[in-house]
Amino acid sequence: MQPISSFIMKSLLAACLLLASSLISFAQEDLPTDYLSKEFHAGRRDAIRKIMPDNSVMVVVAYPTRNFSNDVDYFYHPNPDMYYFSGYREPHSLLLIFKDPQKDSAGNSFDEVLFVQKKNKAAEQWTGRRMGTDGAKEKLGIRNVFNGDEFAACPIDFSRFTTILMDRLPDDVSRGEKGELYDLIQQFKQKVALPEDYASNSRYDWKAFRKLTGTLREIKTPEEMTLIRKAVEISCQGQNEVIKALRPDMSEL
Repeated sequence: MQPISSFIMKSLLAACLLLASSLISFAQEDLPTDYLSKEFHAGRRDAIRKIMPDNSVMVVVAYPTRNFSNDVDYFYHPNPDMYYFSGYREPHSLLLIFKDPQKDSAGNSFDEVLFVQKKNKAAEQWTGRRMGTDGAKEKLGIRNVFNGDEFAACPIDFSRFTTILMDRLPDDVSRGEKGELYDLIQQFKQKVALPEDYASNSRYDWKAFRKLTGTLREIKTPEEMTLIRKAVEISCQGQNEVIKALRPDMSEL
């Protein structure tokens, strides 16, 4: 028969784990619903295709995660371009947007492909739920979605494209597992035969990438304006509450 103290400790531990699991689940269920719609992101992809140069492909790479201490990361901030064109807000991802329709080995036509991080039940207990391929197809409206570890076998021949629109790649990405950002970038470099001095090579056009994306993003759509007005209203309410709480003897510190 085990000691009472040991039994109590195990019971408390089990209760804590159950509570933590419930809180994580609740936090992810009780989410805002007024995000930009999948139709908005699809419209942005269509808009960029119209101004992309002939025979080109645009590549959008996720921002890397940042470590705070040991196994604790900073809160993840997605690449704004990744979110703008896909709605995907998770790390370890890569988006391809083609100017012209492509054909796969079965003869099916496609003009965009998204690679995402694989579902992992164990990891999701600590870092939150992942969309996975099925979730991305359903919630983002992108038909061709694959796990990141499938990018290595992707048969797309990048040598056929005159221009590869891409931003400057992050150079401080930590090594990770297959299909994570470091691996995606290395595979991409091999597939496009990226030279060391690609920043000065007009085929790998980061200047055009920034110019084209900036052209779209500087003009807000009605859907964006609605959310901007809501954000301004919330900010004003917050400032008004701060003003109410201020006293002459208070300082910023």
